[in-house]
Amino acid sequence: MKAPGGGEIYYEGTTLQRWALPPGLLYLCGEMRFLRLLFFLLLLPLAVLAQQRPAPKGGTPPKGQRIELLTAGELVGGDFNGVEIRKLIGNVSFKQQNTFIYCDSAYQYIGRNALEAFSNVRIVENDTLTITGDQAFYDGDTRKARMTGNVVMRDPRMTLITQTLDYDLNRKQAYYTNGGRLTDPENTLTSQRGYYNTASKVFSFRRDVRLTTKDNLITTDSLQYNTVSKIAYFFGPTRITGQEGRSLYAENGYYNTITRVSNFQRNAKIETPDYLLGGDKLVYDEARQYGVATGNVSMTSKKDNILIRGDVGRYWRALGKAKVYGAPVMRNISDRDTLFLAADTLMSVEGQPGQTSGALFMPFPKCASSAPTCRAAATR
Repeated sequence: MKAPGGGEIYYEGTTLQRWALPPGLLYLCGEMRFLRLLFFLLLLPLAVLAQQRPAPKGGTPPKGQRIELLTAGELVGGDFNGVEIRKLIGNVSFKQQNTFIYCDSAYQYIGRNALEAFSNVRIVENDTLTITGDQAFYDGDTRKARMTGNVVMRDPRMTLITQTLDYDLNRKQAYYTNGGRLTDPENTLTSQRGYYNTASKVFSFRRDVRLTTKDNLITTDSLQYNTVSKIAYFFGPTRITGQEGRSLYAENGYYNTITRVSNFQRNAKIETPDYLLGGDKLVYDEARQYGVATGNVSMTSKKDNILIRGDVGRYWRALGKAKVYGAPVMRNISDRDTLFLAADTLMSVEGQPGQTSGALFMPFPKCASSAPTCRAAATR
């Protein structure tokens, strides 16, 4: 059955009538239905996103807690090039979380959540860490501070002095790049660059590093120092210069500034006015004046022009005695000939007061020598 206008609609076998509309009006109605559908589809993703918390973009720092102004003798507010600024003078103090900032005057940038502090600047964190200086900039969103001019950082274990210090309060990392000096009750360290983790209490020093203890001077280019254990770790060519002409050298290892025990690897050696002892690994106890070298050991008697090689070498400086184990071989070079001596163990004993100057080298069983006897004495 045709409806007026010629249109028919079939629904479950039944013909339904509809009114015929003018063609222009039919076109307009269709366009409106299409626009309503398009508008709904465009709004659907926005409605879904509105129910979700947007994740911050990668690399975008989160907004920090607002910096709170606590005190100021005088406050002047205004806008400068569209930026809201507070000028604060006299007994100025701020707070953000557990960090307090004190100064004589400051500019506070409200929209940026940042401030510049001037004169007698002091930053206090957790009542344990204090940084003082002439001027500072602090970003409240990133929680990064830069202090300049006569900077001093203090905590219960150490004092650091430099001219410019950057401190990341979130990462607990402070660093300087223009020279600094760290002191604690036992030691003093200086370097061109330094990095301090205020949580782990570990300092990393770079370039022209000098560690001065009560008894020694350590020079290197890369050193890590634990302000709790007082142990210094080094990762490059390092020399420890002590009293009475003693020095130690290595390219990796550590030194305990409390026990005065060195543990060296990589081309390790100890040198005194009389002897040079080296090996792949060297442990030296300054308090006991005792050293042990292992792996490719070489011991040289400077006075007697004698070289001993072996697997293990022990040196008792106070006793003037040294032993080399592990198939040692001794070589003595004189003006006329060279003496070779091999044994299970070779021991050197320095001359005692009142005796002829020199060292006595004593081989133990199973010795072989290029000389008629297996007992050799080197004297001057």
